[in-house]
Amino acid sequence: MNNIYIYEDEGYKDFLPLAYLRPVFDLYCGMYTFKKRVQKLYPETEIKPFSRFDRYQEQAFSTNNHQELFINGRAILHSSLPDEEGVFVAENEVIGFRIKSSELEVQSYKMPIGADFLNSLKKKLKKIEVKATVIKYPWDLIKENGAIIIKDFELLLQSNTSTRNNKKIWMGKDSKIEEGVFLYGGPIYIGNKVHIKPPSIIEGPCFIGDGTIIDGAKIRPGTTIGKGCKIGGEVEASIFSNYSNKHHEGFVGHSFIGEWVNLGAGTTTSDLKNTYGTVKVQSANYKVKSERIDTGLIKLGSFLGDHTKIGIGILLNTGCVIGCFANIYGSGMVPKYIPSFTWGIADKLTEYNLEKALEVAKIVMTRRKIKCTEKYEQKIREAFESTQREKFLE
Repeated sequence: MNNIYIYEDEGYKDFLPLAYLRPVFDLYCGMYTFKKRVQKLYPETEIKPFSRFDRYQEQAFSTNNHQELFINGRAILHSSLPDEEGVFVAENEVIGFRIKSSELEVQSYKMPIGADFLNSLKKKLKKIEVKATVIKYPWDLIKENGAIIIKDFELLLQSNTSTRNNKKIWMGKDSKIEEGVFLYGGPIYIGNKVHIKPPSIIEGPCFIGDGTIIDGAKIRPGTTIGKGCKIGGEVEASIFSNYSNKHHEGFVGHSFIGEWVNLGAGTTTSDLKNTYGTVKVQSANYKVKSERIDTGLIKLGSFLGDHTKIGIGILLNTGCVIGCFANIYGSGMVPKYIPSFTWGIADKLTEYNLEKALEVAKIVMTRRKIKCTEKYEQKIREAFESTQREKFLE
């Protein structure tokens, strides 16, 4: 095998606003991002990203007869794909393909990879059914998270012979769990340099990333917390991406929180309608922005894009969607949909000045000793331009 690529297809649009600043395969589900999980399956091979943010020239692909493997960035795999050439299909979707590099039609590869091209491959190559979980919408990340944590933990135990941990709890190096902390159920993964303070209660399945602080929190089953987070209050069946904070009291349930998000004291999400009906979510895909999609789920909270800040005492409605770089303050319930790069109180939102947003992002990232690179800043500027369309659509 020559190369392995993880790619975005057109399905990434349904993951906005969570994917404005990163490819869909860099989102968490379970213990890993999609890309890291593929890397775990193929530890000897570098996994090359192939997304909106990557620019490949024709010479980047080999011209010999080696096999090139492409894996859909929305597919969750727990075993490697068959070695034979063909198109891999699960749940009626293409989740990857293996093809000889000499047969690659490089000019056909556009980012994201389009449905027409994938359909042409299905006609040309052998169709191979495989087992995989295909994530189609953001709420699928929440729906599948607990089960995926369990499968990821099993994969971890299979690939690691360490006797430091057991079949229910894994604890990394230099982590500290103080007296008065209760861990039960399982599996529970605790990364390196994690600090868990009393009176925290953590119930598995749960994943806690490196360098995270759990400060007197109640962590319910099905929760993933990325690296460098600070978590207090109550969290249930939710995903917190890297470097996000919910350090104070308040409830976050069945929600996805992007990177560099800060939730002020008392921020609370509703994840259940009074009618016990299914939750509808408004899409951030600008082509269908006004459409609300019935998720079929009774319990579903909020989706917050990267770098969004929520002030104290804010209440987030069931199925609430807030874009990236939103700065919301005031009190009470906010609208169910708030565009990216907006600023203000719930009933009076204005545009968040791009240069000010960049200034705040750099300050916040520097506090964690992370540099805002030119490449990352360019992503932010491009996100600002692309999200302008949201503000003009009803």
